Amino acid sequence: MFRTLLLLGTFLSHALIINAQNELKTGSQAPPVTFQQSYPINYVIPNNKFLILDFWATWCGPCVAGLLETDAIIDKYRNKFEFLALTDKSSTGVMEFVQKKGLKHQFLIDLNGETHRRFGVSGIPHAFIINQAGTICWSGHGMEVTPSLLDEILLHGKAADHTPPVKATVSSSVPPIPVPRFLVSRDRIPGMEYSMDYDFREDSVRYLANQASLHTILASLWDGVKTHICYPSGDHIADSKVSVEYYAAQVHLKEAKSRLMRSIATILGLHIFPRKIDTTVYTLIPDDTLLLQKNRTIVTGKTLSGDFAGKYFNNMKADTQLTALNATLAELAVVIEEQFGVIVESKTSDKKGYDFFKIPVTSFTALEKELRRQYGLRFIKRKASLEFLIVEKHTPSTVVD
Repeated sequence: MFRTLLLLGTFLSHALIINAQNELKTGSQAPPVTFQQSYPINYVIPNNKFLILDFWATWCGPCVAGLLETDAIIDKYRNKFEFLALTDKSSTGVMEFVQKKGLKHQFLIDLNGETHRRFGVSGIPHAFIINQAGTICWSGHGMEVTPSLLDEILLHGKAADHTPPVKATVSSSVPPIPVPRFLVSRDRIPGMEYSMDYDFREDSVRYLANQASLHTILASLWDGVKTHICYPSGDHIADSKVSVEYYAAQVHLKEAKSRLMRSIATILGLHIFPRKIDTTVYTLIPDDTLLLQKNRTIVTGKTLSGDFAGKYFNNMKADTQLTALNATLAELAVVIEEQFGVIVESKTSDKKGYDFFKIPVTSFTALEKELRRQYGLRFIKRKASLEFLIVEKHTPSTVVD
């Protein structure tokens, strides 16, 4: 018996980096909030409420996810808090965005960027809560604006400081080293600050990992489907920590990757090999195209610096619901694989992004039902023989195909 671990790129992060030197801190006096357009038109900010000022953009997936979350609590707190969603000229179709989702925030557009500069915001999403005296009493990610936070502010006038200390980071950019080197160890490599950095070329390899998980390393080395890596059931081998330092030139790339996997297997006492396995595949297909199209993403591209539209995926391991914004059906298939450990594919040529919001993932059956009811999607089951990368503990009786 095997369980499958799945690798999915991290989407839940700030769309940009906040400039910590210029950003206004809790306890600071808030500067004026100015804007040139608003929805509703001719909106005036009240002075008798706490202000929740959320900097966002239509192209920022995490920002949109934050607005969807806070929209659910506006009715409860609207008498004490004013929910302001402020964007700049990089956003497109703000009016269409507001009308499509019917969000209850007050939407403001800072066309000249003056409010962004005054608050020191160089990255989003970011939110401030300002009291009636104009003092900033909280600062953080818009999705952290929760009922418990607002209750705490109403009770004490400010939020407790839960901000972790800022840690210095080291760039993962590593200059090439001309001297060939090959080191695989279970121990930390002294002096290496980064956890993973590699560069594969046709005739050279640079691979650096310091206490990275076995699964992360194997997913970067194996040329097969990254989600099809199997480990012994009930074991934590996938989380084993490995350090690698490998520089080589004039090498065959496939053989270099194989050499690394063989060395890692030896260090950890494992067999690592490919194998065809008969399994069940769930193909995700549109069953009701009109219903699916109603859920086209509300995340739009930038008006500046190219047509970039961000994505957002929540951590379903910490939540019982799935939220994925601007996700293609292929990306949704990978997310479902990660949650349930089943093989899911999407063979559609549809590359458009869709919004999936708070779908229950307590069971695969519940997920199937909601995807069909809300989004017009269904699964077709089929049998298939697929190639997996098998990871087994080394024992004298182990037979490798």
